[in-house]
Amino acid sequence: QLSRASVRPAIASPAHARGGEMDRDSALDAMAVEGGRLADDDTASVGSRTSAYSQRSSVSALSYATAASHSTVASVALSQGPLSGRYSASMYGGGAGAASFREEPHEALGSLHRLEVCNFKSYKGRQVIGPFKRFSCIIGPNGAGKSNVVDAVSFVMGVRASGMRGEQLRDLVYRVEGEPENTGRSAYVTMVFVKPDETELRFKRSISASGASVYSINERNMAWEEYDRELAALQLRVKAQNFLVLQGDVEAIATKSPTELTTYIEHIAGSADLQDEYTETRRLKELAEENAIYNHNRQKGINAEKRQYKEQKKEAEEFKKLQNEQKSQRTEHVVWQLYHIDQELGKALEEADDVREELKVKTTQRDEVTGELKKMKASQAKLYKESLRIIRKIKEHSASIEAMNPEVISVQEKIAFLQNKVSAGNSKHAQLTAKIEEQQQQIATLERDLRGVNAAQRELDESSAMDVERSSRTELAASQSRDYSMRKEEAAKKTAADRSKCDVLLRQHEIDTQALGSLEARAQELEDRTVPIRNLISQLREREERTVQLIGEAEAQMLAAETTLRDHERLMEQERANRDELDAELQSVLEKLAVAKAERQDTDREERFAETTSHLVKMFPGVRGRISDLVKCTQKQYEVAVSVAIGHNMDAIVTEDEKTAIECVKYLKEQRLGRATFLPLDTIRVTPLDESLRLLDSVKLVFDLVEYDKSLRKAIQYVCGNSLVCESMEDAVQLAFGEHRRKVITKNGSVITKSGVITAGGKSSLQSRVSRVDNEEFERLKQTREKLRDQLMELNRRLRNVASQQQQSSEVEGLKARLKFATMDLTLTRKKLESGRNELKRIEEAQGRLRPEQEALRETLVNQRTEIEVLQSRIHRSEDAIFAEFCRNLGVENIREYEEKHLKELQRRAERSLEISALKAKLENQLEYEKSRNLRSRLEQLEGDIREHSEALEQVREEEAQLKERVQGIRQEIAKLEKDRAGKKEAFDDKEVRVVEFKKRQQTLAGEIGDLQKQITYHEGQVEQLHARRHALYMDAKLEGISIPFTHGSLEDVSEADSQDNEDSMEVEDSSQEMQEVYEREENLHVDFSGVPRKLRAMSATEQKAQHQQFLQDINKRQLELEKMDPNMKAAAHFKNVQARFKKTAEACSAARQDALTADRAFKEVAEKRSRLFMDAFDRISGAIDHVYKELTASADHPGGTAYLSVDNHDEPYLGGVKFTAMPANKRFRDMEQLSGGEKTVAALALLLSVQRYKPSPFCVLDEIDAALDKANVARVTRYLKQHCDQLQFIVISLNNRFFEHSDSLIGIMVDVDEQCSKPLTLDLSAFPE
Repeated sequence: QLSRASVRPAIASPAHARGGEMDRDSALDAMAVEGGRLADDDTASVGSRTSAYSQRSSVSALSYATAASHSTVASVALSQGPLSGRYSASMYGGGAGAASFREEPHEALGSLHRLEVCNFKSYKGRQVIGPFKRFSCIIGPNGAGKSNVVDAVSFVMGVRASGMRGEQLRDLVYRVEGEPENTGRSAYVTMVFVKPDETELRFKRSISASGASVYSINERNMAWEEYDRELAALQLRVKAQNFLVLQGDVEAIATKSPTELTTYIEHIAGSADLQDEYTETRRLKELAEENAIYNHNRQKGINAEKRQYKEQKKEAEEFKKLQNEQKSQRTEHVVWQLYHIDQELGKALEEADDVREELKVKTTQRDEVTGELKKMKASQAKLYKESLRIIRKIKEHSASIEAMNPEVISVQEKIAFLQNKVSAGNSKHAQLTAKIEEQQQQIATLERDLRGVNAAQRELDESSAMDVERSSRTELAASQSRDYSMRKEEAAKKTAADRSKCDVLLRQHEIDTQALGSLEARAQELEDRTVPIRNLISQLREREERTVQLIGEAEAQMLAAETTLRDHERLMEQERANRDELDAELQSVLEKLAVAKAERQDTDREERFAETTSHLVKMFPGVRGRISDLVKCTQKQYEVAVSVAIGHNMDAIVTEDEKTAIECVKYLKEQRLGRATFLPLDTIRVTPLDESLRLLDSVKLVFDLVEYDKSLRKAIQYVCGNSLVCESMEDAVQLAFGEHRRKVITKNGSVITKSGVITAGGKSSLQSRVSRVDNEEFERLKQTREKLRDQLMELNRRLRNVASQQQQSSEVEGLKARLKFATMDLTLTRKKLESGRNELKRIEEAQGRLRPEQEALRETLVNQRTEIEVLQSRIHRSEDAIFAEFCRNLGVENIREYEEKHLKELQRRAERSLEISALKAKLENQLEYEKSRNLRSRLEQLEGDIREHSEALEQVREEEAQLKERVQGIRQEIAKLEKDRAGKKEAFDDKEVRVVEFKKRQQTLAGEIGDLQKQITYHEGQVEQLHARRHALYMDAKLEGISIPFTHGSLEDVSEADSQDNEDSMEVEDSSQEMQEVYEREENLHVDFSGVPRKLRAMSATEQKAQHQQFLQDINKRQLELEKMDPNMKAAAHFKNVQARFKKTAEACSAARQDALTADRAFKEVAEKRSRLFMDAFDRISGAIDHVYKELTASADHPGGTAYLSVDNHDEPYLGGVKFTAMPANKRFRDMEQLSGGEKTVAALALLLSVQRYKPSPFCVLDEIDAALDKANVARVTRYLKQHCDQLQFIVISLNNRFFEHSDSLIGIMVDVDEQCSKPLTLDLSAFPE
């Protein structure tokens, strides 16, 4: 690696300038850098083709310099300092054990001289890389752009952009970071190749501004194919890339699988070019062989077919003979059956006529009884309706009374409430009047007392000053008085300031004392006001508690009453629910009776068909039954849909096999039992279920909705098909008319067929078949109807008793009204209580505001007294000094003692003045409070409330009287209606007894008529069966060509009914009218029975059955013979056609064999050529690889390791694998995967160099192949490259000094920071001896 080194100029010595030689090591040691524009210590590392030197790094010291006037040698400073050793020639001589293998040297094929790049990846503008010697090394710091040289070689050789770390060619154009992708620049790389005759070839590949690639040689543009051929002529194969070993390729080659190694050798040998031709000729060979086999088998098949038709021709002739014999037997059988049908038909018609006459008489009797019964029921229904009308009126009147009860209770509660209000108002009025009189007396007393206090205050103020002055003057002598005055003036002057302050404080103290007295009087007044308020609050609390207790009791009573009422209502509701249930049950019974009556009159066809099916099941073991009896719907909600989906197949009969079905059909024809559809399980064709339909949402297959025996799956699948069931008509329409049309049925039975026909409605055949009732069930239903009617009448009588419920409801309403008024009173009490509490709160807040003022005044008075005492003490000391002598003369201790004696009166007067002031303030506050109490307005408001309550009380009393009068009238009307209803009930019961008698008579006649109808139905069924049997015989004879002898008419007069079975209909039935017309026409046909033998005419039923079986056995025997033959009636014509086809097939078979031989020869030629090319390359590479590997691993102690190649497939080696085995020196054998990285690299190099010996290229670029090699292996590889560089030019990219110390030239790649690009530097080392 190159490291950062200081940049210093290197000046060549004069000896060097004069041309003196320098040895190689000295030149490397003296290498320095001059002339390049490089940063001091930092350079930029060149990034990939898309980055523009975004990250700066230190510059390794690689540069060049030229002397100004001398041929100075450019040099490179290497990372590890000056080279410390020399390599002697002995390093390359090999050891004593070196292999003696020598190969004839290849003739030089030319060499790569230089590369000219322009705007390619990290190279800006036009730059020349080279010239390259026989052994050149490319060096430079990481990121400088060394690998971009390899990319330039790959690019000019035509490698795709993806092989050069790019997605498109435009990514290879030089671009600085921050520039847009499309910079408009073009780029090119020119490879200057020198041929052995010293002529130059300029291979050039350009990238236009639009991103297109252009190839040219010696400035002549050409297509890629021609360009590639020119390179191949110089042994440069782009596909094999034998001229290039990239980073990581060495180890990849060593770890190739045998198959990958085979592919690699094929590309080297050129046999890969034959792969497409090989594949094509092999395919053609296989096709030709298959065609030959096909024609051969076809010829064999036609030959067998020819023999078969010859045998069939003979069999057809025998078949025609037997058919004629069978027809005569069937004619005899049909005529015999027609004879006996004619006899039985006449007998059945006579018996039916006799029963009809008897039925006519019974029907007349039943009609008479029915008429009388209808009249009785009409009269009874009229009475019942009148009773119901009366009951409704009674209910309406009772409901009216019940509705008025709450109103009556409400009026009574209002009366009690208003009476309480008036009484309480009068009591409050008397109390308030007394309070007003007491207030007026109190105000007069307070005003009188206040006037007396004011007068006493004035008298005290006028007399106090004169009395004091007069008293002081009379007690002192004149001299003493003058002395006192002088001393007093002197003391006054001396203590003037203190006295002034003391007087101010005394006045303020007096004012504050008065203010404190006023505040205390106000506080006492507030305290006096709180007493009545607290008493009122206490009273309101007691009232609130009583009211709450009253409400609780009322709520408990109301809860109990409501519970009782709810229980009663629940009982009545249960009775009503029972009545509704009985009504519903009665309605259901009536509906069932109606259905039963309709079913009793239903057609006999289904009964006959069910009976016929039962006979078939008993007679034929293979008959399983009808579909309707064999399936069961899994979910009741889908019964209608399943019945509709199966449709007319619901009556289809399932049989085990076709033979049983045919026997059943013959039996039905013989017995004239009508038509039936049979489903033989062995021959029926079933449409496969579409499994994708089960994945649809909200859709179900009909097949999935039925239960059945698993052995019947084919039959059930046949009748259900892929029909679908949807929840709604919208889903059905969407699915039926979607991409694939399907038959869809909704849950209610609507059908949408594939043809688009929509049929709405349907019924469940599964339900209807089991819902029929017999006579016993019919009688039970009628008894249930009568029982339900009796229960309903009793229940209606109980429901009419509603008096207790009305009483309970009235009680609840009264409790609700009482609770309402108690709640109102509680609300009013709480409002008053809240008002009293608010008033008390305001007073307490006022007291709270007064307390701080009182405390502040008390504290101020204390401070004033303290200050006054201090001033007075100072004044007293001054006075004591001035009046000391005066006091001694008077015999007093101090002047104050004297003055106190004469000033006691003044003090008394002052105290009196304070008492008067306090009393005055108290009287004024009391007077103000009494005047503020406005009791007169409260009295006026109370008088208005009393008047309003009295007026409302009178109105409510009038309402109460009116309500009572209305209730009494309604009760009288109810009593009248109850009496009328009892009469109607008695008449209804009488009618009911007569109705029961008529019903019994009617039921007896109905039973007799039913029996007669069954007999008629039986005889008519016999006639119908006989007609059907005869018609079936005629139709079979007509269809099967059986000849019947007629005396009148012919089989041309026999035809089917015009009605056709509708595929989408719900049921399939014979049209009785059209069939009767057919039967009438057949009555005109007369068969000639003269041919019937006498012994076959008079026969019992048993004998007829035995004879019938004999006929069938004879016919079936003949039929079995015919069925066994199964001839081909067209065998003669087919035989002729087969002969012609056999001739054509023989000719085609011969041509196909010839084509197969030709294709086989072509394939073998290509395979031999491919194998020859591959083995030629393999043998030569395998022969050289061991020698090359020994050279690369030889040392002084060991001749080297062993390496060889082996193939898996010796016949066609390119189809198998090639195994590469290498065993390093002094080591045991191991697989390639277990070798170390260096050992794998050496082995891979041995393989690559062996390939070069087989087909050498002019040059080989090795990109950092020494990554995994240690020093010893690097020395061996360097030695090998040096020894063989005269035959093959080596260009090595490496940072290992062992490589470039022995190279012929150094190509340095550096980063130009200012230009932001890579730049090459070249140093020719061939002039320097090693």
